[in-house]
Parts: sequence; C-alpha cells; structure tokens
Amino acid sequence: MTKIHDFLWFLQHFFVSYMKGRVSDNTLLSYRDTFRLLLLYAREYQNIKESDFDIINFNPDMINGYLRWIEIERGCKPSTVNVRYHHIVSFCKFMLNEAPDIGNNIKGILNIRLTKVYPEAIPKHFTKEQIAAMSDAIDTSLPQGSRDKVIFCTLYEGGLRVQELCNICVCDVHFEQYSYLSVIGKGNKPRLIYLSKHLKLLLKNYIENLNFKDYQQTESIFRNQWGKKISRHGIAYILEKYFNLARKDSLIHFPDHISPHMLRHSRAMHFKADNIDLMDIRDFLGHSHISTTEIYAKTDGKSIQTALKTATSVLGIMEEPIWEDNPDIITFLDSFRKKKQ
Repeated sequence: MTKIHDFLWFLQHFFVSYMKGRVSDNTLLSYRDTFRLLLLYAREYQNIKESDFDIINFNPDMINGYLRWIEIERGCKPSTVNVRYHHIVSFCKFMLNEAPDIGNNIKGILNIRLTKVYPEAIPKHFTKEQIAAMSDAIDTSLPQGSRDKVIFCTLYEGGLRVQELCNICVCDVHFEQYSYLSVIGKGNKPRLIYLSKHLKLLLKNYIENLNFKDYQQTESIFRNQWGKKISRHGIAYILEKYFNLARKDSLIHFPDHISPHMLRHSRAMHFKADNIDLMDIRDFLGHSHISTTEIYAKTDGKSIQTALKTATSVLGIMEEPIWEDNPDIITFLDSFRKKKQ
C-alpha cells in the first residue's frame, strides 16, 4: 500500500499541515478527541487495533456505528454528535482534495444525514437580580475574594468565553480614554471589549496591586493559588462557590446549576432586554453570523419581531506537534495537548 493511501498519513497531514494555524487551540483539541474516540470505538466494538486502522476501515458503516455509539452509549447530545460528524466531514474533504481518486467510501461518509439540531428556545441564563446576588456573595476583604470579584465581573460584563478570560495578559488591558480589553476569540478572531467605568476601575486596581514589571507584559493576570495561569476548571470552581453561597443566603430562586458560559448568555440576554441592536450584540460577543445571535431574541413574540426589525435595518498555548512515520496513531494524536502552565 502506498503512503498516499495510509490513514495515518492523511491524519498527520490534516492536523499538522492543514488545521494548525487555521483554527483555535481548543478547536484543534476537539478535532483530536473526535478521532481518539473513533479509534476507541473501532478497537472496542469492531476489534480493530489503532495500529491496524486504515482507509478501508474508514467507511460509512464505521462512521454510522461510531455516531450511534457516542449518542447512545456515551450519552452525547445530538448537537455534540453533529459536531463530531462535522469534524469527520472536514477530514473527508481534505482527503478528497489530496487524493480525488481515493474511493467511494469517503463520498459515502459525506452523504450521511443526521437529525437536524435546532437551538433551544431560550439559552440558560441568570436574571440581573441573580447576577447581583452572586456578585454580592463575594467577600472582597480577602485577596482571593478581590481576585474572584474581578473574575466574575470581567466574565459577565465582558460577555467572555471562559478561555478568553483565562488568556487575558497584562498587555491585553488598555486603560485609555475608552478603555478596552483585546481578546482572541473562537477561530483565532480578535475583538475589542470596551470597559464600563465600573469594570475599568476594578481591573485597574487589581492589576496595580499585582505590581507587574515591564518584562511581565505577557503574563496572565488571573492566576490560581500557586501563581500559575488559572484554568477553565478553576474558573468553574470559583463560580460554583459563589453560586452556592448566593443560592443559600438569598430568597431569590436560582437555576439548578451554573456554568461559565451562562454568564455570557446572561450578558447577551440583558443587552437584548435593554433593546440593544442584535448586530451590536453579535459584534460584542464575537459571533461570525447573526443567526447565532438570534437565539437571544427568542423570549416572546413581540420582542422577537422588534429585535429582528431593528437588526435588518441596520457583538492556550499548545505544544508544537511532532510527527514522523510513527505507526502509533494514538501517540500522534496525544502530541496535540496544552502545555502545562
């Protein structure tokens, strides 16, 4: 069998030559997990070892079985199944571009049709009162509490994704006449987040107290108890802590759980409630398409019509992967992982 017909050859070139630099680090890791799971399914349910997996095994029956497995056995939501299939489709298109005569199996995979997934009617979010209650639950008399207050307010007021928050460095915060954060969002797209007077003051005092030197401009401003860059899990832990405190001490009814992304949803929903234009919300959030932002208009019929009329008239550093003619496909996929902070 020639190298051009080897599955590992295609997979290596897809990740290293094609994907690297085109997508964000987190997206690349998501693609990696898709193929790790595929190889796990092939080994456990098709008795095909990773080292034996090849083009002949990469066929519609294998992919259909894999997609059913992650939905039924692993309990993945249909939206997650669609994401995994989208990753596989991207890989198939890459293969066809590299070798147009590769065979009907690849074209058969592209013809798989999944159930269309519609977004939920209303994204899970908090009311303004709930946001205020969680903020008030943070004890700022302690250094850790002061940090947590800035984290909470920056995540909510900035409408940030959690990884965007984790990645903020000293040089990303600009205190000028119109102060702003510069962040790199999904798909490596840069955007500016303008700061309210309240958030500007919080960030300014917080950064000044950390006393960064000139040579530390690329240091992360949010750190864990060991002085290292804070992680997504660290942010989730902090939010859950104050969520539980607020729910315990407040008479306000709260949802059953919290996730960092719910604060982003909350900011968008509050913008919408204040009659901010959907196009402005799209730009603020860094969405590529207005269709993604329209989910925040789905609260009631009247507000949907008003918002849409307004819209139509106008918001991780990775290891460098090392690859060669290595027969261990799992070792190759595992080379795509984040550096320890």
